[in-house]
Amino acid sequence: MKKIEPLKICIYVTLFESLSLFAFAVFVLFSSILSNSIESVQTLIGEEILYVLFAITLFLISRGLKQYKKVVYTPFILTQLFTIVIAWQYIKDDQIIYQIIGLIVALVAFFTIYIGLKPELRNKFYNS
Repeated sequence: MKKIEPLKICIYVTLFESLSLFAFAVFVLFSSILSNSIESVQTLIGEEILYVLFAITLFLISRGLKQYKKVVYTPFILTQLFTIVIAWQYIKDDQIIYQIIGLIVALVAFFTIYIGLKPELRNKFYNS
């Protein structure tokens, strides 16, 4: 069985997070419009812009990881830490499905941080 490189795991997780966030932004936009539950158009636009900017940032981080750019290494680790914070909110929810989703997201983020902090991967960024 072929071993998957740790860097590829980090790239794929970050890319998946980017696509998931973009899909969530589209879902929020359409669900708000279809349900007519928009309290403030300015708030919805601001929220959508923020989601899309974060999704673009995650996408650029995944591209930078692929090219071994030093500038994306720290933001990569920080986004995984923020992902754990977000997952914690799901874990504290009353519904079991959200708790399971939060636990899965947190475990993936912890695993990705572990991989990202391994010396052999870290050295690829700082010794290149």
